[in-house]
Amino acid sequence: MTQREFNYPFQWTGVYRLEPGRYDLSFVNATQPSSSLVLLPEQAIDEGALQGSAERCVSYFREPALPVKRGAVIPTAVHVKLDLSASSCSIFELEVAATTQMGFFFEHSAESIGFGLKRNQRSLSFGGSQGTEGGEGAFCGVSPGGPMLTTLRVKGAPPPLVTQRIW
Repeated sequence: MTQREFNYPFQWTGVYRLEPGRYDLSFVNATQPSSSLVLLPEQAIDEGALQGSAERCVSYFREPALPVKRGAVIPTAVHVKLDLSASSCSIFELEVAATTQMGFFFEHSAESIGFGLKRNQRSLSFGGSQGTEGGEGAFCGVSPGGPMLTTLRVKGAPPPLVTQRIW
């Protein structure tokens, strides 16, 4: 069976090179209320490896999805269903213990769910004399603390997208 003869349960795969740390997965103005996702660490990018991972992901997608609410940490190597319905911007976290190429196998295209990925480097900002740790509103371009509160998170550059594929 060739790729064109099989309808995969995911539309888009992106492979990112990630260093150890925490990452924010953001979804801005998603046109879908939710999206299934499987994250596969140690994803190689040659055709055989992508095809093999696609086949593995089919078995993950057959399993019931673990519901994940915004703000939660997303586990790897498990089928999750991200709740994107709560607002115009939803953020989830990913923890990476060691340098890896992470495969993101999404049910929907990255564009239709407004997907973005950035390294999370939390900092404190001060509105007057009170400090506040950054929340998702600052990442989405909204200042949840009002006019006296400045940028709440300092974001690094997006990690490099090594390859992507539309299935």
